[in-house]
Amino acid sequence: MNWIMIQIVLLAGLLPSIAQATERFDPQEQHTVIVELLVPGGALPFECDLQQSPDGDLWHAAISNGDEVIGCRDVDVTHHTIGHDDVWDVRINLTHYDTELQWTMVYSPEQRAYRGGGILEKTRPSGRVDIPLSIRGPVQPGPWQSRSSSPERFLPIESVEQWASKNDFSGRWRVQFSSSDDPAIGVFDVDDMGFVNGTFLTETGDYRFLAGRVDGTKMRMSCFDGAHAFLFHATMREDGTLRGDFWSGTWWHETWTAIRDDNISLPDAYESTEWLGGTSMAELVFVDEGGQMESLADALEQLGGSVRVVEVFGTWCPNCIDAAKDLKQLEDKYHDRGLRVLGLAFEHTEDVSRSTRVVRAYKERYGLGWPVLIAGLSNKAEASKAFPVLDRIRTYPTLIFLDENNELIAIHAGYTGPATGEAYDEMIAGFENLIENNLD
Repeated sequence: MNWIMIQIVLLAGLLPSIAQATERFDPQEQHTVIVELLVPGGALPFECDLQQSPDGDLWHAAISNGDEVIGCRDVDVTHHTIGHDDVWDVRINLTHYDTELQWTMVYSPEQRAYRGGGILEKTRPSGRVDIPLSIRGPVQPGPWQSRSSSPERFLPIESVEQWASKNDFSGRWRVQFSSSDDPAIGVFDVDDMGFVNGTFLTETGDYRFLAGRVDGTKMRMSCFDGAHAFLFHATMREDGTLRGDFWSGTWWHETWTAIRDDNISLPDAYESTEWLGGTSMAELVFVDEGGQMESLADALEQLGGSVRVVEVFGTWCPNCIDAAKDLKQLEDKYHDRGLRVLGLAFEHTEDVSRSTRVVRAYKERYGLGWPVLIAGLSNKAEASKAFPVLDRIRTYPTLIFLDENNELIAIHAGYTGPATGEAYDEMIAGFENLIENNLD
């Protein structure tokens, strides 16, 4: 961050502080602030905790979304002073998502608050996107830390109708997004302080760990994980239904409605995608991690095993990370009995050197030992052409279970990640049952 940005920040009006600091902060101490991405729907907030190592050499960051905490290791923080104010220039690089956060924040002992501003830089399939951001805080320690997000994540709404209780939002909802003909499931849990944890489940996956607050008839939730920047607003109507808006970064907006439905369920994830076959595995030739061409037949042959899971994924996809972590645990558990995993990566660009670089970084970050082939572009139409043994690729991840002769056992399209609670536990139990029944 440069001197011009610092001047802009210093001239900006002081953002109100919810919690008061009691002393001047030393740059080696912990700093917990609210970062607000400024998207068309308003502020999209998340907590960010910055902490310097005891020797002062390294900084670490943690981004919080309710029960989810995302550790960030590629962090640079520099400190200096202007007058009586402490100034920190912060850069957090989420390399595996082609995302970088930069900001300058100022702490004034007289005002006992942070103010600041900066930018989120992100590479999407359509190109680079910049989103401005602001900083407020500090966030004080409290009982909220057991769930990782605070009541201060969203500023309270003072002028709002109060006839709805916090409990009116809790529960299971049938959700209709305006862009889809298929219903989704909303699951929200609101505590006595008005803090809400929730997510949405669809046939193709979930909307991650959402965290926010309820004020009267209004509910707001957000999530930032490096790949996604989600903001949800909802208003409870007098008939008990919900009407809301959904923004994804600066590039997507749609509306949604919901009615309470404790019994709603989604279609079977094993039934949505069809195995066409027809194309020989030897004809499916992709790029390995070393940049060499390799057929899927050869890769599977080298893999061995009596049950093989081919994960159709992208390094940019958080649900794919959920799947990779779970597959690693399953492979560790069943490896000696013949379970093997292979990844087919579909990335955002045709730059093979970039794709192999991000795949290697992805594997290192999550400790994955199985081979990965670079299979093509993430665009689903293009991905379907590159992998014609399926009727089409509907979602990432898609898990294909094969036997030792590469005959189909099952296809599971989509992923209900850990944010979905019981649905996630049921899915993992189903995987284990499927594997157990087909191992030697």
